Amino acid sequence: PSDGLNSLLKQELKTLLINNKRPIQNPQSKITMKLLIIEDNAKMRRLIKSVVFDIADEVAECEDGANALETYTNFHPDWVLMDIK
Repeated sequence: PSDGLNSLLKQELKTLLINNKRPIQNPQSKITMKLLIIEDNAKMRRLIKSVVFDIADEVAECEDGANALETYTNFHPDWVLMDIK
């Protein structure tokens, strides 16, 4: 049952990210995406990275909010995926 849920999560996440890619400043260049993953659970971070590795051009990850703020400031991601507890 959890494999089906993981497959569904992967498909939904890929669809969301693919449909929302934005072009970079040079319109003749390929479309790029920078993604920041903020997740304290290492297994979940790996799962998310496995889903987006062929979609996002650059991926940064953090395990807590303090590191995420610094990474966000320096990395300038297009998307931020995080859990909220």
